[in-house]
Amino acid sequence: MSEPQSIPVAKQHEEMRTLVIGVGETGCMTIERMSSGESSMPGNPVIAVDDDPQKQGRIFAGVTVEGVCEDIPRLVNEFGISQIVFAIPSATREQRSRIYDICLK
Repeated sequence: MSEPQSIPVAKQHEEMRTLVIGVGETGCMTIERMSSGESSMPGNPVIAVDDDPQKQGRIFAGVTVEGVCEDIPRLVNEFGISQIVFAIPSATREQRSRIYDICLK
């Protein structure tokens, strides 16, 4: 399993408010590692997004799925997010590119 990729959206600081993309096995493990204070996984997981309609509004590893990938720009502003972590190792190159472009909005 590959490590999740982090996309900083502001200057780093000790407790980065983090949005996690994907709440599958890797996303949940990422949230748990961040929440435990693991030094190799810095950040404070605040919210998550997932394109699976059945995951909307549900809580995974203590973090609520607040929307889908298209909602990322709004959620970054609404929740004061300073870091985005991509936690979907199975994503295709096209999916990664689409999500990365959304993150840059």
